[in-house]
Amino acid sequence: MTDDEQQRKLSRRELLGLVGTAGGTVLTGWYLSQNQPFRQEPPTEERPTSVEPSNPPQFRGPPDGTESIADHGGTVGVDTPEAAEENVAAIHRASTAADTSTVYLPPGKWYVGKRDEPEFLNPGKAGAELGAAGLGFVGEGPDLTFLVFQKDTLEQGGGNEISYVGGTDHGDVVWRDLTYDGNYQNMAFDSGTRQWGIDIEGDTTANFTLQNFRLRNIQALGLTASGSSDFRLTVDQSTFRNIGIGRVNQADGSALGHALGPTVPAGRRLTVTNSRFELISGNVIDFSRSDGFGSVLIQNCFATGIGDTLIKEKGMQEVHLSNVFYQAHTPELESAMNQGAIEQERHGRGFLKQISGPGNGTTYVLENVEARNMLRRAVNLRNGKHWRLRGGRNGPIRIRNVNMNGSDESYVWRESTDPQSYFEFDIGTMITDRVQGLVFDCPSSRGVVDTLYQQHTSGIGSTGRIEIGSQHQRAAPMEPNVPSRNAVGINPLPVSDRRQLRIK
Repeated sequence: MTDDEQQRKLSRRELLGLVGTAGGTVLTGWYLSQNQPFRQEPPTEERPTSVEPSNPPQFRGPPDGTESIADHGGTVGVDTPEAAEENVAAIHRASTAADTSTVYLPPGKWYVGKRDEPEFLNPGKAGAELGAAGLGFVGEGPDLTFLVFQKDTLEQGGGNEISYVGGTDHGDVVWRDLTYDGNYQNMAFDSGTRQWGIDIEGDTTANFTLQNFRLRNIQALGLTASGSSDFRLTVDQSTFRNIGIGRVNQADGSALGHALGPTVPAGRRLTVTNSRFELISGNVIDFSRSDGFGSVLIQNCFATGIGDTLIKEKGMQEVHLSNVFYQAHTPELESAMNQGAIEQERHGRGFLKQISGPGNGTTYVLENVEARNMLRRAVNLRNGKHWRLRGGRNGPIRIRNVNMNGSDESYVWRESTDPQSYFEFDIGTMITDRVQGLVFDCPSSRGVVDTLYQQHTSGIGSTGRIEIGSQHQRAAPMEPNVPSRNAVGINPLPVSDRRQLRIK
């Protein structure tokens, strides 16, 4: 190996930093128009207007430390169970050969699945040949590279998922610059069958990164991880769309699906930045399966069409929301639900929720947050629980359109009837607008709200020992700084910066 070659050899952590480099002028439309096997129907998400380049695009190819599925027997664009099973085998061979266990997927649709094997990729499982421990994927961009679940490999009566085997050190795992499509709309599920996207089993050590990654069309749960004490998850510039809709309709509203259901151990932080969530039947982040009580940061994110809440937890250390737009009910979400799900109000119930569990005293920090279109209450606290609420000083908190279904009792902030349940406020500016009910149902709560703007409400309600510095019955002169829909989520352009990447 020459000195130059040695310098080009990348460590696994260096790969995480380099693979995500995106930009350039080569756009999606030209490539799809020139390559019929890769053509797809236009997605519902908008993409930038493309200008056809005068020269054919030059794609990145597999970065150092990765292996291409095409070099290990993979077949692109063939929608059959046989091709899907061969692609699983090719992924195993490529991940085993790669220094980083990371598989490069060239542009196109790569169908995967395995008949009689619901965990069709099971990285780290001894003797299974279903992917090396630490299996990851990189592509050429979410509008060019697709990993697609093959419809005829659905295993009835169980789960269908990519499952990282527990009790294993998976190291650094990266999913970047691709779309994983569950394709559930083209499958018939019996009552005992479900589909998850990515599952990380218990006692797993992993540093998981999702970057410029799109997860869509998953019947039940997006990404889950439970019982892992040494697990880290970072999500950046990613899009989650149409998660759990199939499951909630299958169960007539009695079961939900969530975008993220991770474990966050004490002392660890889940970070979600610059990302978008759309058409989720349950929660954007659901911690109900987790016994970890770490922290979560959601920054510069956009969520719309959410059936239950933004976050459901049972005792986190801290939840920090910064520059976040959240819209629960939307006509698109309602039209996606069947009548049973609608009757259970699974098309936009609330904003934040805590459920029963051993944890208590979660600190919520909200800066530049807008939450709107809740069918009933915005924030609901369980018996014996208390929250510390901070923020509204570096950017206001605005909550609007609460109790859209006209329930008899509804509030923005509601503690339970248990006197041990209370909020502790330390808020700068709070804005409430269009509430068919009261702002507070907080007889046991305490603290300070410096400034409260309210209009189109039924009144302020029960404030307990909350001191409100100034109240204004009018529209606020300021509004939160939150991202628009198209300012966050995936970058659909091909990855084209190859300054430090090897073309093969």
